[in-house]
Amino acid sequence: MAPARIFVAVVYIILGLSFLASTGLLIQEFQGADWPSMVIAHSHLFYFFPVFGLLALCAFYLPSVVFTDLYWRHLSYGVLRFFFGLIVLAGVSWLVAKSLDKPPRAIWEVSPAALSADKGEPAGCGGASGVVCQRAPILAALSRLRSEGQARVGLSKFARNCAADKLLEPPEEMSKLRYCFPADAPLDGETCCKTQQRFADEVARLQADPAQRSREERPGGLSRREMEVLRLVADGRAASEIASELFISKRTAEHHVAHIYTKIGVSNRAAATRWAVQHRVVDGAATV
Repeated sequence: MAPARIFVAVVYIILGLSFLASTGLLIQEFQGADWPSMVIAHSHLFYFFPVFGLLALCAFYLPSVVFTDLYWRHLSYGVLRFFFGLIVLAGVSWLVAKSLDKPPRAIWEVSPAALSADKGEPAGCGGASGVVCQRAPILAALSRLRSEGQARVGLSKFARNCAADKLLEPPEEMSKLRYCFPADAPLDGETCCKTQQRFADEVARLQADPAQRSREERPGGLSRREMEVLRLVADGRAASEIASELFISKRTAEHHVAHIYTKIGVSNRAAATRWAVQHRVVDGAATV
């Protein structure tokens, strides 16, 4: 049973490290942008999932060893069936992940720089300005949500049902003035729901721009500079044109292009363009 023990241990260690890596990368990237609020606001992803994932790995280690040993040593074509099942499971996991990659977008998907640059609508509203926000700055709303959540037992009293049945009378709560976090001000229900939608739309707009995405959301592990270069490559620009556009030397531009090709696993401009379209780095219609 030793081979099964070693195999399961290696796989589970890799899985465990991957659970921790997502949270670690988020904390490292958002160090200057209130990372505790980011982790708390998305605790289901960056706290509870890693914790319960590690507990589940510990709990299922021995059963997994027994199951693996059973397949490898006691069933016909057990090893082949076992690894075929792993491949199928990996494929299903990938399909599920792709199906979940859709709106509504989360704040952690946007880069710290883009979030820090956001000043709300109108710019500079809220706080000491006395101007009521049509949409509060994203980080300010997140910070206020965290501070109020720590001072209270739950925030359910602030919730509004923005998807109420239009065939029924409006709920009484919608007519009351109540603090609205996306506006940083007390609002009636309908106005707060509109502000909430404006807030979500702004997060989605920022996330739609690959250069504004957080590191975990940028495809292929590309840096922001590499994303800029890849968009120019997909636009048909030569190395000299890329250099002129980005105010860098031609040699640096060529180095960026070669490094990008290596990272995304392609060898020519056409393949890089297809990859860029598939991963939403550029608009497919714009490259036709």
